[in-house]
Amino acid sequence: MRLRSLAAALAGVGLLLAGCVGKSQDTTSGQNADAKDVTLTIGANALAGGKNAATAKWYAEYVIPKFVEAEKAKGVTANVRFEGNGADDADYKTKVALDLKTGG
Repeated sequence: MRLRSLAAALAGVGLLLAGCVGKSQDTTSGQNADAKDVTLTIGANALAGGKNAATAKWYAEYVIPKFVEAEKAKGVTANVRFEGNGADDADYKTKVALDLKTGG
């Protein structure tokens, strides 16, 4: 019985990963592939000088500059903005979930 439950669970995960269950996805993987000027906003529940300050600093001083540098080497101008938030973790998770659900 235990082996049957494990097999069923693995099959379910496999179907989800294969995209056989749920919402169909658009096939726009090449969309904007040749863009030479891109804008990206990174959001996190972190604020410089406040909540999770080390994370905010890491994004601002390492992640963003390294990404911009890597894109520049490819001939792409990347404009990256860090959007910090200092909300309670539960409130932040709710905000992210709603943003993802509404596409916002």
